[in-house]
Amino acid sequence: MLAIYIPCKNKKEATEISTALLNKKLIACSNLFSSTSLYFWKEKLKTNKEVIIIAKTTEENYPALEKKVLSLHSYSCPCISAWKIDHVNIAYENWVKQVLI
Repeated sequence: MLAIYIPCKNKKEATEISTALLNKKLIACSNLFSSTSLYFWKEKLKTNKEVIIIAKTTEENYPALEKKVLSLHSYSCPCISAWKIDHVNIAYENWVKQVLI
């Protein structure tokens, strides 16, 4: 399993991306978190409110998931990172696999 981390400009965008990924069965679920992000962009320090998507999926789904997110995301250089989940309870892992069939 993978946990996918995707910062978005607002809740509307995060919800739209999550819904599209769910409808395509590219993720089993997503969680949305409000965040304050600090970063350099075009040599200036920026601070923005964002909404973070944490989604659960399988490694097989990552290429199609990345392509879909890139087609929907408003950022010119969005972060789409995957963290391998080494340990998860078996019932949850089975549920994820069942949802993504």
